[in-house]
Amino acid sequence: MASNFQAGSRAKLDDYDGEGKAVILRAIRDFEARVMGKNFFPSDTTRARWAEDSFQAACAHLQVDYSSDKRVLTLIRGRGSRVRGDLIDKWVRVKVQTCFGFNENKGQKYNRKIYQSLSAHNYSAFLYKDSEKLIGYAENPMLLTFFTYVFVKKMALSFEAYFKPFTLEALAGWFMTIRFAIDEWSSGQQRITPNFSEQDNKLIRDQYLQDLEKWENINPALTLKIRMRMYEKTLAKAVPAKKAAVVSHIEGEVEKAMRIEMMARTGDTDSEQEESDEEDDIGSADIHAAATKKPGSGSANGGESDAASSTAGIEP
Repeated sequence: MASNFQAGSRAKLDDYDGEGKAVILRAIRDFEARVMGKNFFPSDTTRARWAEDSFQAACAHLQVDYSSDKRVLTLIRGRGSRVRGDLIDKWVRVKVQTCFGFNENKGQKYNRKIYQSLSAHNYSAFLYKDSEKLIGYAENPMLLTFFTYVFVKKMALSFEAYFKPFTLEALAGWFMTIRFAIDEWSSGQQRITPNFSEQDNKLIRDQYLQDLEKWENINPALTLKIRMRMYEKTLAKAVPAKKAAVVSHIEGEVEKAMRIEMMARTGDTDSEQEESDEEDDIGSADIHAAATKKPGSGSANGGESDAASSTAGIEP
């Protein structure tokens, strides 16, 4: 325990230090990733199980051996509401405004029109690739901008198994939070709701989950590919691929030989010009002799013609 720990106080991360604190912090990150990747509103039983599983996974990751207690597990499982609140306050509200075009300076009528367009079809219009023809459910490219949060926060990088591919439960949670932020513009002017509560929003999440399950049941193989592609595209959008390293071909003995050659030159004349003059004269004489050779004259190998020599060994 940390030196400033007070018995009987509410559990907090600063109560711990050193290796123990590192384990709890890793367990908290694991638990938050489970909420974002598997179920935004886990039941009490699931939360308790996840807290213990996250703690054990953290110990294994850090290669240490600790036992959890009630205080530690309470601290871990209490992070669910915090991670949802941060998602709304620090990400979704901003992205709803920038992705969909809400603008306080353009007036309520302008914003109201955007709101009506997005909330059409029982708050599903914003999910479609083509909201007028209702084509491409859950494939609006704008959704990827929201999903990048889990990569920016390193959740999907550190705990890939919870996100690849995106689960129906996670998508339902995302759709719920996006709708929550869209609803704040229903009057044409943003009216921020101070608290995002499970009680007020779980039913909305469940409705989206039901829609997603119907969508999946129509063609499970296709929807799995779509969800995997969502993951891959979001990863590419959030974490640009590193450029391939440029490898020099001039290394080792090649570089050494090049260095010796170039250090011996002055650059005042063409390379090895003096040595090549005689070779150039010999080469010119050979070319002249070949050019003036009479057709049919004997070759160097006992009088055979050039044509006969060139076809020797070729089957008729």
